[in-house]
Amino acid sequence: MNKAIFLDRDGTISSKEGIHEHPEYIELFPFTIETIKKINLSPFLVIIATNQAGIGRGYFSVDLLLESFKKLKAELIKNDAYLNAFYYCPHREDAVLDWYKIKCAGRKPNPGMLLQAAKDFNIDLSQSYMVGDTMADIGAGLNAGTKTVLVLTGDTVKQNGEVETFHPDFIFPTIEEAVDTILTLENNLEDKKVANKKFFFFREC
Repeated sequence: MNKAIFLDRDGTISSKEGIHEHPEYIELFPFTIETIKKINLSPFLVIIATNQAGIGRGYFSVDLLLESFKKLKAELIKNDAYLNAFYYCPHREDAVLDWYKIKCAGRKPNPGMLLQAAKDFNIDLSQSYMVGDTMADIGAGLNAGTKTVLVLTGDTVKQNGEVETFHPDFIFPTIEEAVDTILTLENNLEDKKVANKKFFFFREC
């Protein structure tokens, strides 16, 4: 079976500034590309799992999300890095667009996106990690059975003590430190054989 490092998008690999005003624009953190390259050279798949309720709220369209994804993908390819999949959930019970107004099993902290990825890619979730900046990310990982990593680059500082409620396995300042630690731990446990992993999904939950 495969294993994966699941990454949240906004606040984890990129800034949240202006995301609703200009959703086609994505500002990666300075360490993001090199961190993803490290995962690419490891036995892990790298998969984005992101709530995008702004679609259901009418702030922006799926087309604009796709545009931002294309820019992300192009920036990674330019630097010899890549993603294996990008899962997004546009659903929310208070959505203004009726077809997105549902209680969705994919919306983090529900585990649906991770469970779907496990089916799509034959992933052993118990050997995988969910990395994100919010309690929803940690909850999704716990509910899916992954190890969990909280990073401090997004909304973590606004959680008002809820970190203790969810008990992530690790807390790091950024995904750079998080991934370095994961790969160091795994290097002591697993062989370093890397399969050809350059396949790709862009999928709504």
